[in-house]
Amino acid sequence: MGKEFKVMRKKHSRRAGGPAVGQVIAVLLVVGVLFAAGWFLYEPAYNWIMNLAQTEEPEPAPPESSAAEPAPEQPQQPEPVPENWSEELRAVWIPASAAANSTMLESYLATLPADPVDTVVLELKNARGRVLYQSSVEAVGLAGAQNEGAFDLAAATQLLHQKGYTVLAKLHAFEDSTATAVLEEGKVFYAGTGFGWLDNSASAGGKAWLNPYAQQAQDYIAELAAEALSLGVDGIVLDGVQFPTGYSLELADYGDTKGLSRPQVLSGFVSRIEELVERHEGVGCWLYMDAAELYAPEEMGELGPYGGQARQVVKDHNLMVNVMPSQFGIGEETALTLPANPLQNPGETVSAVLRGLDLPQDSAMVMPVLQAYTAADIAMEFNLAYGEEEIAQQVDAALDWGARHVVLYDPSGAYTALK
Repeated sequence: MGKEFKVMRKKHSRRAGGPAVGQVIAVLLVVGVLFAAGWFLYEPAYNWIMNLAQTEEPEPAPPESSAAEPAPEQPQQPEPVPENWSEELRAVWIPASAAANSTMLESYLATLPADPVDTVVLELKNARGRVLYQSSVEAVGLAGAQNEGAFDLAAATQLLHQKGYTVLAKLHAFEDSTATAVLEEGKVFYAGTGFGWLDNSASAGGKAWLNPYAQQAQDYIAELAAEALSLGVDGIVLDGVQFPTGYSLELADYGDTKGLSRPQVLSGFVSRIEELVERHEGVGCWLYMDAAELYAPEEMGELGPYGGQARQVVKDHNLMVNVMPSQFGIGEETALTLPANPLQNPGETVSAVLRGLDLPQDSAMVMPVLQAYTAADIAMEFNLAYGEEEIAQQVDAALDWGARHVVLYDPSGAYTALK
């Protein structure tokens, strides 16, 4: 705020008597001069004052004619999507052995088709519980879960990103017979005992399992997922999010269930990992399942891997679902209506499976896993050599159904069918 200024007024003394004649004449002359000056200066002064006012408050300019308006800018058209491929993630599964070191990984990537593949699914923890990358998670070291020849995940993701790939990490969750050696509070027990439960007799190779209800088990998987994200992974694929299968399921003890059903605790765990991915600003989290797990009833009902309600587990979650024709063999009877020879009709088979599963496309992002190899264990009478055409038919079927992402799978990782 500026200083406050005051007007100073002077006091004048008044003399006695009237003014002299000379004074009167002088006054009249001054008045005349001022009048003349005002007459000649009136218009310039007036204009100057008015211009000043217009500068302070300009009048709005009249609207320009519509003819002078520039044409609206046309929206930029996206580049055309390669034929037969999804609009976003176009993935291939790659073996962990390909990432053993940067030289091997770069050499391997050079064998992949540069277009249209833009995403890789890299396995970090297998169904035995072996951790395939170099992990600093304490339980991994204590359990001896670190795989021999484990690769440097940070170096692998850096190279993959440099090459333009999105990286999805696949982790097996509760199907884990390795970490149970040190996660005493995280494994399944025989009811009423302190002995770890096995899915078969020890002599027949029975395996221990992590307990989905156990906080320690959930924390272990979450810690691995967090580490992978911190090392550059863009998203997580969860496999083995289930309860044990095998023998003596009725003897398995899961401790305090907190009143949660099997589908509820499994779904809740997936939500936890989804939140973890979101905090790391990842591209997403997918729950992996075979198609048969969604359409075939669980033999053990409530004691089954998903408590008899697999569809409740996947509800509202992203799903990576195996719809490869090879899993249907020579066309055994199923709850789905499939072509007579599934392997010889790849596109029709994928379409029939996806439509038959009746998946909620509006509430989950479904990524079908498609077959990119020739099945070696099926007689050629019912089989077909898979190449680019057979893969394209599957992709077309997936896109027509409404999928936005696809994954190609070749167990060898060679993808010769794409070349």
